[in-house]
Amino acid sequence: MNTNNKQVVETLVGNDGARFRDATLERVVDRYGEDDSVARRLADRNDLPVTIVEQLVSAVSDELRSYLVKRHDMTPADAAQLMQESRERAVVNLIDGVSADDLPKLVSQLASNGRLTPTLILRALCMGEMRFFEAAMSHLTDLPAGKSWSLIHDEGPLGLKAIFARAHMPQVLLPAFRAAIGIYREMDYTGAVNDRQRFRLLMLERLLTSYEELEADDLDFLLARMSRLSDSVRIEASA
Repeated sequence: MNTNNKQVVETLVGNDGARFRDATLERVVDRYGEDDSVARRLADRNDLPVTIVEQLVSAVSDELRSYLVKRHDMTPADAAQLMQESRERAVVNLIDGVSADDLPKLVSQLASNGRLTPTLILRALCMGEMRFFEAAMSHLTDLPAGKSWSLIHDEGPLGLKAIFARAHMPQVLLPAFRAAIGIYREMDYTGAVNDRQRFRLLMLERLLTSYEELEADDLDFLLARMSRLSDSVRIEASA
């Protein structure tokens, strides 16, 4: 789609019968992702790949960040934190429907754009998305999938600790990951609706036990507080 005419692009992507390569859609998002009219037509397409959806979510979030800073007199740091949490929730909502073939592509794209954050990985795991966690750790450690799987699911105390260190994940989050994996194993998790809700409730209980200095009655709110805790520990360590 080699045109700089926004109206032409808007019309073409709005035609659900038209077929585009992923690379073409990526160029559209790069150029027009923050434009509401183009972004809305892209979002309405039935064949939109998950990697393009993730890019689109991020582009719109950048626009919202600017709006929040101006409209509500927020600091850029506060707005960036809020948008990161919003973006991570949106990405986690995408993961459930991603095929096994597309999952590594999504993980790779997130990593290349600096969005494969420890808190995104934790948020996904707290929703029971074990496949995403396994793919993310394999990518971050550059280990074969089988080897990383063995370390993650090692029932002893060393396997998860070892892969955590190799992936350069913040140690303050290790108890949370260990709790999530424990619940996953205990529940024989299947991903059914009842499983997901029960998993969230159990995660909230376990995390409040593991991090007694944090208080919350909602898992999303608790994860947001843990994100700030992780950032503060990282900043202190670098200082």
